[in-house]
Amino acid sequence: MPFVLYFLLYFLYYFSGASGWILVEDKLMFILIPVLGFALFASEFFKKNIRFLLAAFILGILIICIYQIARVSSESISFSEGSIKFSSFISPGVSRFTWEQFSTLEHPTYLAINVLWVIALLLFADEALKLNIYIRNSLVIFFTGILLLLSVKAAILILILLFILYIFRNFRKSRIWRIILIAAPVTVFVLLIYVRYNVRTMRKFDELKTRIFVEKVNWKDIDPRTRSCYTSLILIKEKPLFGVGLNIRDVLSQKYLQQGFKTEADMKLNSHNQYLETQLTFGIPGTIVLFWILISLFIKRKNSWSPPLILPFLIIVMVSMMFESILVRQWGIMFFVLFYCILTMPEDNAIAAEEEYFLQNKKLKNSE
Repeated sequence: MPFVLYFLLYFLYYFSGASGWILVEDKLMFILIPVLGFALFASEFFKKNIRFLLAAFILGILIICIYQIARVSSESISFSEGSIKFSSFISPGVSRFTWEQFSTLEHPTYLAINVLWVIALLLFADEALKLNIYIRNSLVIFFTGILLLLSVKAAILILILLFILYIFRNFRKSRIWRIILIAAPVTVFVLLIYVRYNVRTMRKFDELKTRIFVEKVNWKDIDPRTRSCYTSLILIKEKPLFGVGLNIRDVLSQKYLQQGFKTEADMKLNSHNQYLETQLTFGIPGTIVLFWILISLFIKRKNSWSPPLILPFLIIVMVSMMFESILVRQWGIMFFVLFYCILTMPEDNAIAAEEEYFLQNKKLKNSE
C-alpha cells in the first residue's frame, strides 16, 4: 500500500497541471512491482525457491564484477617495443579500477548498493542461502574488495555499519567477544586507512580541504552536492506544504541560476538527497508516505520470512537516501521496490497463524 500511494502522488500531481509526466516507466515501478509481483512473491514457488532466487542475484552481480575486473585489466595492458606494460591510470589520479572507469554498465553508486546488498545477504541470510562457510567468507572478501575499488564514500560507511551490526548480532553473547571487541575497531581502522590512501577519495578530500581552508568557501558552495541540497532547502522553505510538483528539475534549474550555480543548472541536477527530493516534489504528504514505507518495514519485521535482513536492508537504503535521490533513478527504484516487496512476504508460520485466527473467529460466530 505505501508504494501504491507513492505512485498515486505522481498520478495526482500529473493531473494538477503543474508539468508533464516524464520517464513514466520509472514511476510505474512503484505500482507494477507490488501489484503484478504479488502473485509470485506470495506463491509456493517463491517460498520453496527463495534460496535459488537470491543465489541467482548474487551470481549475477558476481559475473558483472568479474567482467569489469577482466575488462579494466585487459585495458591496462599495452605492448611497447617488444615489452608488456601494465598501467591502470588513464591520467594522473584517474585509475581504470575506480568509480565510473570501473563501473560501465551502471552508475557506480548503484552498483555499490547492489554489492552491499549481496554482502548483507551473505552475512544475514545464511539460513536461506545455506552456503559453505568458506565460499561465503570468500565471497564477502571479494565483494568488499569490489566496494573498495568503486570508491563510493557512502558505500564504505554503510559497509562499516553492516560489519558492526553483524559482529554485534553474532558475538555479543560469545566468549570471544573480547577478541571481537578488539577486531571491530581494527577493521574500521583498516578501512579508514584504505580510504586515506585511495586516489579518488584523497583527491576529493584535498579538494574539500582546499575549498574550506584555503579558498574560505561557504558550505553551500563546496561542490555540486552541497549546492543541490542548499538550493533544495531554499525551495522547501518557499513551498513546504505541497512542494513544487513534478517539474522539480525545471524549478531547481531556475533556482540554481538565481544562486549563481550555472553548471548545476545546465546539468539539471536533482537534490542528491531522497528525503529532500520527496519533500520538494510532494511536500509533507510525500514525506509522510516515504517514512511510512521505511518505518512500517521495520515495525512489521517479525512477520517477514527473514527478519534478520530487514535492518541491513534499511541501513543500505536509508543511508543511501542521504546522499542520492535513489527513487528518481530506474536503478534505485527497481532495487528498492523489488527487494522491499520480497522482504515483506510473510513466512509460513505467520500465514498459518493468520489463517488460524480467522478460523477461530468464524467458529465463534457460528457458535453464537
